[in-house]
Amino acid sequence: MRKVRVLFIHHHGTSGGASRSLTYLIQNFPPGSVEATVLTPPGTAVDLFKTVADKVVVTGELPEITSISGGRFYKLRLLKTLRNLTTLRRLKKQILEINPDIVHLNECTLVLVAKLCKRLGFKVVMHARVVLNDHERLLNRIIQNMIRRYVDHLIAIDGSVKNKLNNCIDNIDVVYNPLHRKISSSQVSSATTRTTCNVLFLSNLIAYKGIFDLMEAIRLLRDDGHIKFYIAGSNSRPREFFESFKGRILDLLGIVQDIESRIRKIIADNNLQNVEYLGHIKNIDEWLEQTDILVFPSYLNGVPRSVFEAGALGIPSIISLRDKIEDVVQHQTTGLIVDEKRPAQLAEAISQLAHDEQLRARMGAAAKAHFSRLNDPQQSAAKVLSVYATVRPDLF
Repeated sequence: MRKVRVLFIHHHGTSGGASRSLTYLIQNFPPGSVEATVLTPPGTAVDLFKTVADKVVVTGELPEITSISGGRFYKLRLLKTLRNLTTLRRLKKQILEINPDIVHLNECTLVLVAKLCKRLGFKVVMHARVVLNDHERLLNRIIQNMIRRYVDHLIAIDGSVKNKLNNCIDNIDVVYNPLHRKISSSQVSSATTRTTCNVLFLSNLIAYKGIFDLMEAIRLLRDDGHIKFYIAGSNSRPREFFESFKGRILDLLGIVQDIESRIRKIIADNNLQNVEYLGHIKNIDEWLEQTDILVFPSYLNGVPRSVFEAGALGIPSIISLRDKIEDVVQHQTTGLIVDEKRPAQLAEAISQLAHDEQLRARMGAAAKAHFSRLNDPQQSAAKVLSVYATVRPDLF
């Protein structure tokens, strides 16, 4: 059997959880099974993909139809989609030149690209990584209808994502994101001998990630000398952007927020000694080794990579979910699930886990066993390969 030529189309040039997940997927395909070409907008993800793909092709910014739980300004997002439609002509030429056996889209927001690929005669597999926003019904209907018409097989990264897409396509499977090989084979677990309980927030600084709820929880717990908070992440734009006239206006309107400055102001105004803002960190593994609890109180109604990466190291998480689907984080077993936008409830959960060392150790051990199995990289790659076999059985 020859290699299956798969064209992976990634939606953003900036590296993040989705690009890392795709990288680890490609890395874990059985040798000789897949010839991987990645097509992506320019950005830091390009160098990441070059470490695993046979070929990386750079294109323009892709048109997306985006509906994300916690997201805002959908009209502005639609204007951006219209602006990026011009990329489709260039994209069509690039896809035809590559001539893959299968096109694999790395996010369900790429439904316009799915339409293009289907009309060009290619089989389309789509990854769905975000939970659709219940409040954006029109966008949801558009996304679901286009998936139904132009996607041959849909892969959801967990039960929360699948829950919002069940009715739009019959061919849908859950394939959990693969762990990095280094993490999946690691024997490191959360330490229990430190004098303080270290709580880590690890994410880009966006309001819907729940960062301001966390800051309020930190304020409520400021007199608890046993708990130390660390915030690792940076703004979505560089400092120079927010110093420009355009950046100041967009920040004032709340469209693109300078959250880093707001965090520093909250810390200073409240004289918070129990928190350290780290900014962007590169040595994530080193910080995880010093972490006792990972916290992610977002409005995304889903679970990020950091939760199962921490869990595989024996670190329990506290997350927020609107729809409490527990296939990833199991409440009271591998971590705690709290309600969205409830800082006091979040603070109570942090305090409970921080002051109960035995509970923390028990949840950490359960998390390590659970995520090492659930997010096994070779198992994830094998399941995706089986999806390819269903859409192109003639190649297998």
